[in-house]
Amino acid sequence: MRYYSITISPSSQSAIQFVPVTFTSLSNNSQNYQNRIDNGSALRVDLDIFQTLFHQPAQNGLLTIHGVSFEDLNQSANYNNARIQISVGMSKGLPFANPQQAGEIIDGTILQCFGNWQGTEVNLNFVITGLTYVSPQDQINFGFTWKAGTTLENAIRQSLNIAYPSVPVYGSLSSNLVYNQDQSWQYDNITSFSKYINKKSKQIIKTVDYLGASIGINNQGFFLTDGTAQTNTINIAFTDIIGNLTWIDIATVQAKLVMRGDLNIMNKIVFPKGSPITNSPANFGQNKNNIAFQGIFQILKIRHVGNSRQADANSWCTIVDCTIPVTP
Repeated sequence: MRYYSITISPSSQSAIQFVPVTFTSLSNNSQNYQNRIDNGSALRVDLDIFQTLFHQPAQNGLLTIHGVSFEDLNQSANYNNARIQISVGMSKGLPFANPQQAGEIIDGTILQCFGNWQGTEVNLNFVITGLTYVSPQDQINFGFTWKAGTTLENAIRQSLNIAYPSVPVYGSLSSNLVYNQDQSWQYDNITSFSKYINKKSKQIIKTVDYLGASIGINNQGFFLTDGTAQTNTINIAFTDIIGNLTWIDIATVQAKLVMRGDLNIMNKIVFPKGSPITNSPANFGQNKNNIAFQGIFQILKIRHVGNSRQADANSWCTIVDCTIPVTP
């Protein structure tokens, strides 16, 4: 069965404090996969959630919960600026379902919540972001100072710790990102800051396959990456793939997979040999019969799209854009 768990809890920015509420597809929300019991009467959930790097264009996440009670509908205004945690995947039951692939895809903030009651249609609608208590476009003081001879990673960590003192920062960048003179800039949001970081790093490391220093966020906090660090390698089963893999750009493949929450940006994934593959018109078709030059891809973007009640496989999936990994 399709699995979801959505928990909404008050934050320091909430208008009022309220009792946390959880919407789930389970009768018992056990952390042990083997003990979970599906709820056949679970509410219908529609979602469209992105995981991407801040210098890449992406929309806010969208979530709709259908069939909520009047009490939940009446609470909608109080959910603005609240914390939201969403886990998705599959629970045990169907032959190829793998509950071990379920996981949390976002721990962020509700930017806006509004209710809808029209005839028999009653739902809550959420606009959400992966950042805790803040939108990527909010005015934040990013004072960036990069001293000559020090690494870019160290300078970024200092800026993020000042701007977002409560959000952990992990990951790493190439130690070759060192500048020969002091750099000092001011930015007012993390999107413009991340674009500058990516552009500046490519001016230092000029190899063709270098992805550039990037800032992203997931349920653990901010992460720094430029594709040079060792990351987890996950094997994709043939039964996890929906439709064909598609070459969408130079050395870039898009794959639609069964909904899963165990993938993160910059994870390395391996597709099985013999996977069906097609070409988009502008993908430079020399890659026609190859799913990878070395068998491994690295995830650049993730999009989770789902309707928990729609029967076809396309309605509960995770879409990944991935590229040939950087050569260290």
